[in-house]
Amino acid sequence: MSVGSFSNPEVRPLHVETCTNHRCSLDVLLTARIGRASTDRTLPRQKSNSNIRHIAEERIDILLRLAKDALRADPSLSKRYVELAHRIAMRSGARLGPERKQFICKNCKSLLVPGVNCRVRVRAEQGTHVVVTCLECGSTKRYPAVKEKRLKRRR
Repeated sequence: MSVGSFSNPEVRPLHVETCTNHRCSLDVLLTARIGRASTDRTLPRQKSNSNIRHIAEERIDILLRLAKDALRADPSLSKRYVELAHRIAMRSGARLGPERKQFICKNCKSLLVPGVNCRVRVRAEQGTHVVVTCLECGSTKRYPAVKEKRLKRRR
């Protein structure tokens, strides 16, 4: 029986703040065992899928906030937090969303903070776009910046 499965009714979510060891496993962040009395024959109600996603989104927010705080002191710990947030999102079915994905490197899975470990440039060749370069692995991301131009033209 897997400790990290949400389908097990004997398992309940555990908040990240209760974890004292920062390098704990994903299963500890996702779940904790509940002791059940052997005389109790009723099964506890299972969590709904939307409730699981809501809990996962809260934990993803907490982990990404911790990753941002730990980036300057310990970059490897920050990278671990981002990897955990990504795995929680994958397991629970919660989406990271474009505003979160924009500052996570696809190649090395590190949190990208402009001026610290990434470079942000606006380029005009072949259409205006924003280029974010990870300074750890050298990979680049390009985002179109055409919407602002269209808004100026309409005025």
